[in-house]
Amino acid sequence: GPNTVTTSFNVAQGITMAVEGGAKIVNLSLGCATPSALVRKVIQVHHNSGVLFIGAAGNAPVTSNEYPAAYPEVMAITAIRPDGKLADYANRGNFVDAAERGTQPVRFNNRTYSTTGTSSSTAYISGMAAALATKHGKIPHEIRELIIKNRPFLPPKKEEK
Repeated sequence: GPNTVTTSFNVAQGITMAVEGGAKIVNLSLGCATPSALVRKVIQVHHNSGVLFIGAAGNAPVTSNEYPAAYPEVMAITAIRPDGKLADYANRGNFVDAAERGTQPVRFNNRTYSTTGTSSSTAYISGMAAALATKHGKIPHEIRELIIKNRPFLPPKKEEK
């Protein structure tokens, strides 16, 4: 909808509707600093049934947890610059699993636009996960391992900030 905020109940309901509609990979390009027991439970249940959750780490840039990305059942994605260094705006907490370029091209109505943020990184990784599932027959557990291995988050050294 047109709102910039929502409730935990609506997020949990959206996740459930997506999974009940057949989603095996769920992009969670949303977040807040406060965990939700309801959202966590919904993610746990569907994760245990084989759904892969991919979450945006956030654009603060802080090291504190951002939910739902910080739940262990969610693969948390942060953003890097083209040179491979962490993007200035990107969260960098211990919960982060993988990194991808934060600026991505998007085609719409025969035009190309540029999007920036950890949500852009997360969308790219979600697409990669879908390709691994559909074209290569990989299951969610394998996909998560492959992405983390090949797109690892390497925290910046103190002098690299």
